[in-house]
Formats: sequence, structure tokens, C-alpha cells
Amino acid sequence: MSLQDILQPAIDLAREGFPVTPVTSYLWERGVHQLTRWPHPEDLLIDGRAPRNGEIFQNPSLAASLESIALYGKAGFYEGPLAKAIVDAVKAQGGVLSLEDLKEHQSTFVTPIKANFRGVDVYEIPPNGQGIAALLALNFLEHLPNADQVLKSHNSVEYLHTLIEALRLAFADARWYVSDPEVEHIPVEELLSAKYAKERVANLNSEKAMVEPKRGSPVVGSNTVSFQVVDIYGNAVSMVNSNYAGFGSGCHFEMTHRYNSCPRSFTRSPVYGTHGMVATNQPLASEIGYNILKRGGNAVDAAIAIAAALNVTEPCSTGIGGDCFLLYYNADTRQVAGLNGSGRAPKELTLEKALKEFPNAKSIPLDSVHSITV
Repeated sequence: MSLQDILQPAIDLAREGFPVTPVTSYLWERGVHQLTRWPHPEDLLIDGRAPRNGEIFQNPSLAASLESIALYGKAGFYEGPLAKAIVDAVKAQGGVLSLEDLKEHQSTFVTPIKANFRGVDVYEIPPNGQGIAALLALNFLEHLPNADQVLKSHNSVEYLHTLIEALRLAFADARWYVSDPEVEHIPVEELLSAKYAKERVANLNSEKAMVEPKRGSPVVGSNTVSFQVVDIYGNAVSMVNSNYAGFGSGCHFEMTHRYNSCPRSFTRSPVYGTHGMVATNQPLASEIGYNILKRGGNAVDAAIAIAAALNVTEPCSTGIGGDCFLLYYNADTRQVAGLNGSGRAPKELTLEKALKEFPNAKSIPLDSVHSITV
């Protein structure tokens, strides 16, 4: 299918409008302050407020941006008028993002990492993605001395307590170790080893919660939009498209919007049929993805269409400039491949500049223009 055919449903959705769901309306309201800190908040508000549950919201600016991508592909976003609008908006607020930063952006194909849990291989994108946290938690649970007893007592106090504590340990490790692998060595193999898992679960207490989990030492020395698609041939895509936190920095611009994920509803709107299966958190996006499959598109075609639709319906969590982490299962080869499409900091945003502007901060504040990546 052509990119125009794939993106057209999302373009129509943005231009003609869609009914805002209850959870999205609630999260949108929470993000109003973030939006009104920057120019042109009216692009994402109705008379200065968030759209209400069931209210039709139109986003012609986003429709125009998606049309540019449909017509010109990568260049329609990373070059030309759209790229200039992004850079101008960021620089107007004191940022250093450049046209060169956008033009030189490249996503990378990566080898997924995995952990085996109860006989099932679970795959994630390696760091700098945060997926290793899920694998760490599963690996901890797999190596619990009383794993069979705990995991069979589904939703019991012991079960929930153990899951929560395993996740707390996993996120403590992820916060410490996840970074840019081109700059820092990340001991992925050691982190996902049975030896390390056994050492970490020794910290779990079945009677009480840890006060403050500390990261481990495996070697000496924000919720997002997520969806899944399976086509008629058995090919599958699992994708995360993230803006990191509720509207992120909140900076947006007149031609298009770069939002930086909100707490998500844990429901899914799966659609099953003879042409494949789609699972998203938004019924309209699920319908769009399945219709792509029905028209002969494959799992990747449907995933692109769904991502675009969620850009329209879930702007607090995702956007066309957001990070992308994608896993692809090839039914013919039975292999899993990964794509890391995360944003890079601008070249001009050096460590020295960041330390000078934020001398007492542990990280760049999310409400700073310097937190914006594309």
C-alpha cells in the first residue's frame, strides 16, 4: 500500500474530528497548564479548555502535517516547511534544535533482547529503550525460590505484593543503567542473567515492602501508547510511540505539534477477523488498523496507520515527533527484529551547556525547551 493510502484515515480523522474518550478527556484537562505555558495553545484547546468527554475535536494543523508526510515521506517531516516550523518554534523559546538535527535523524535497526519466562521468550528493544525493566521483573519472578506457589495464587495478597516489589527492583535498575549505548556500556547480558536475578530477589521480603529499592551491581566495578498487530500471514508488530510524559514540554507550533506519555487506561480495544488481529487502547485506531489489513495491507502497514490515528486521538501521549520502539516478527523466518526510533538531543546541547543552565538538576527539567527531541 502507498503511504498516502495508509495515512489517509488518520488525516480524515484529524480534519473531520473525533469524539474524545473519557480517559483522554481527563488526561487532556490535566495537561492544560502545560499547553498554556507556550504559544498557540488554541491548537489543542477549545475556548481555552480541554475537550470534554464525547466532544468532537478537530485538528486541521495535524491533518496538514500528516498530509506532508503522506506526500513526501521522511522529507515531509524532517525537511521543508514542517521542519522549519518545528525549529522556529523551539528556537523562539530559547532552544537549540536545528534543521541539521532534523535532517540527519536516523532510526536504527537493533537486535532485540529477551528473557524466558515460564517457557515463553519475551522480547524488548534494548537500551536506550526502557523495555529491559519488564524483562528484569520477569526474570526476577522466574527465579523466585517459591515462584510456583506465588504465581499460581493469582491476585492474592502474596501475588500482588511480589509483583509490585519485583517491578520496583526492576525500575530501580532501569533508572540507573538505561542510557545511550553509544556513550555508556550497559551490561545487558549480566542484568538478564540467572545469577543476577537470584541476587536481586534475595532483597524481596514477603512480609513487607522495601523502603527505597536500590539499584543492583550485576558486574564488578511514564506510560505510553502501545499497540499490537498480526496480519493474515502471521507477521506481527508490537509498537510503542511515546512523548514521555503528559504533553511533555508542552511546546507546540502552528503547523504541527511535538508533544513530549500520560498514564494510560489499561483497557484494550481488540479487533479480530479473518484478515488478522489488532489491539489498541482506542476503538477508532483499532478499526483503522483492521481496515488496512482488510484492504490487503500487512502488519507494518497497519501499524503505521494505527500510530498516525493515535497521534490524532491521544495527543497527550503520542505524536509524530515522538520516540518509536518497534518489534517485528517475521512469520517466514520466525525471527524478531527491532527498530529504535528515539529522538536525539540537539548537537548544540552539550553537557557543558546543560550543566550551566541547570547546575542543581539531576536531569534536564521536562518543562524546559531543551527537553524536546524529535
